[in-house]
Amino acid sequence: MKTVTVTGKSLIGPRSENQDRELVRLDSGTGLWLAAVADGLGGHVRGAEAAQAAVDQIPDTLPAPEDMSAAFNAAHEAVRLLSGEPPRLRPNWRQVPMSTLCIATGGSDGGEIVVGHSGDTMAYTLRIVDGEIRGGQVGDTHNYPGGAVSHCLGFDGQHAVQRVASSEADAIAVLSDGAWAPLMRTRTAECHFAFAYSGAWSAEAVCESLLAAAEQVGLVDNATAAVVCWDQS
Repeated sequence: MKTVTVTGKSLIGPRSENQDRELVRLDSGTGLWLAAVADGLGGHVRGAEAAQAAVDQIPDTLPAPEDMSAAFNAAHEAVRLLSGEPPRLRPNWRQVPMSTLCIATGGSDGGEIVVGHSGDTMAYTLRIVDGEIRGGQVGDTHNYPGGAVSHCLGFDGQHAVQRVASSEADAIAVLSDGAWAPLMRTRTAECHFAFAYSGAWSAEAVCESLLAAAEQVGLVDNATAAVVCWDQS
């Protein structure tokens, strides 16, 4: 079994309120891990409550892909209940609490990583290459061409579930759009983002460096990361 470390961190950035929520779990007995980030939609009421309601519905572990969909359905219902009625019945949709959510889960014995997301909070496989951390996005964001979120919790609850082989990554990072958007300015043909890295290989060190790299480019929103690293032996 590989040695696994997990951590999460959120920065308020230039906003007056942090509407992101992060969650990390590691079961030392089974080796199962979980990392999640929810982002309350900006401009909508009670965004922080919506994000908290979403992460509150995540179970301790998600051992099977079907458990991922069940978690998203429960999170969507919890966020929807904050408004008490279907969003389409509200004349002003900004009065409807909504949230994105991304969850990644796997085990210390390798095998598959299962990733689910609704909205534009995304998971990234991380690789160390030539003194850089390079990130590859898992799946596509749920956005309209103009950038507005097309699917999220509290709206339609639609979500996507993907599988990634753990051999394709040295770590996984779940990032709110406030964290990944600045990093995308470093995008190349080989990866979605890259930044120099020479620290110890642990979730805490990688998380700190990732958010520092985003800060260096410039934050315009809350920026949140939940990171899982496994040893490179």
